[in-house]
Parts: sequence; structure tokens; C-alpha cells
Amino acid sequence: MSTDDRFIDASPEAFVGVDATLVIRIFNRAAEQLLGYAAADIIGQPLTRIAPDWLAATVDAALRSYPTGAPAADPRQEWPARCHDGRELLVESIATILRDDDRLQYIASLRDVSAQRQLQAQLRQLWRAVEQSPNSIVVTDREGRIQYVNPRFVQITGYTTQEAIGQNPRILKSGETPPEEYQRLWQTITSGQEWRGEFHNRKKSGELYWEWASISPLFNSRREIIGYLAIKEDITARKAVEAALKEERDLFAALVNTTD
Repeated sequence: MSTDDRFIDASPEAFVGVDATLVIRIFNRAAEQLLGYAAADIIGQPLTRIAPDWLAATVDAALRSYPTGAPAADPRQEWPARCHDGRELLVESIATILRDDDRLQYIASLRDVSAQRQLQAQLRQLWRAVEQSPNSIVVTDREGRIQYVNPRFVQITGYTTQEAIGQNPRILKSGETPPEEYQRLWQTITSGQEWRGEFHNRKKSGELYWEWASISPLFNSRREIIGYLAIKEDITARKAVEAALKEERDLFAALVNTTD
């Protein structure tokens, strides 16, 4: 075993290498742990034993184009590796082509990215939920400067994203909500607790509207507050119905009192 072979075999990073005929010639100990095959069983097998046909075709094209100096495929590939137990493991490979005594070898390091891609998919799903939420969503920094608003916020308030970013949510204050309520809100969220309540706010157009809000602190890994998240529902229509019902009740009560 050469010095290079010993280095690859002892590396904590998984390495797989094939020759010009796409037969596996290198399969180090980290690759054994990653994919579950014993090197003695997998060396001498075709690349398609662990990789899809399209990847084998990509590797073949890269090896064929190498002597000509023609551009080859991206050395970084992402593909489903077939494990010994039948599972498919999403891996990212970064390859290089080496020439050894006029023989070409395609050697790639492998990294398991399945958990990372799953997390990214979950984050994309969460992002779509936030963007499509029927509620207004606002994220601020610790000082209360707006960092993000979703499309529903723009639709309700009339402020564009560009107009809102960097501003304080005070741009929505109408003067109708008592100052003591804002003080209770700030004391609650800066102490790490969630605040819930109602606001009578003002849109960019000047129109007043009601919203119910849940405002919570956002924490980093050290449980330090790094910002605040507000989820708000436009309850203007509900308030109008409640006001109409109250007016009817008051009118009915007045009629009853008149007939007494």
C-alpha cells in the first residue's frame, strides 16, 4: 500500500475511487462505516453497485474528457448512494481525477447530507407557511426594528416591505391603545414571556383597524433574546359585529326600561 493509499484509508472522510472502466478500486474505512460495505466485498465491483446510472455516466464522461482537456462535469455532485442494508443515503461527493502510470483514477470524498437536506426542506416548507399565512407576521430585532414582514402584513397595513423594514412597529400606532398596554407588552416580552392582546392600529392610508396579536421573544442557543416575533390577526370585522350586537342589546335594554 502506497503512502497515498495509507493516507486515504486512515482519513476520517469517506473516499471512493474508480478506474477508467468504472470499477471500484478505493474504498476506505470511513466509506465502510458510511455505506456499510466491507472494502473487500465492494472493491472490484462496478460503480453502479453503489451509485445510480446517471452518476456512472457522469464519471465516465469526466474520465474520457480528461486527456483532451475538455471541460468536465462539476466535480461536486449530490446523489443517492445505495447502502449495504438497502437504504438510500443522500451524499455529496467532491471528486478529482488522478493519473498514475498512465492510468486514470476518479477519486471522490463522500459526505452524508441527508439530514441537512431534510432540514432545508423543512425550512422551505416553514417559509412557505409563513409567506402564505392568513395572519400578519412581523419579526423585529432586540431594539424593535422590523427585520421581516410577510405578504399579509403588506396587504393589511398598506406599507410595502421596503417601507416597513428598519422601522419600529410604532408606525402602526393610532393613539387609540392606552400607553400602559404598550408598557405591559414590553415588560412581558423583554422578560422572556409571551404577550397576547388587542391593538387598535392605523394603516398607511389612515384607516383604523383592530388586530389580535401574540408577541413572543426569539432566543439564540444561549437563551439570549435576539428579537421578537409577532403573529397578528385582523379582527376588525369581528369587532364591528360585536359593536353592532352591543348596540342592539343596549337599545333593547333601553326599550325594556322605558316600558317599566
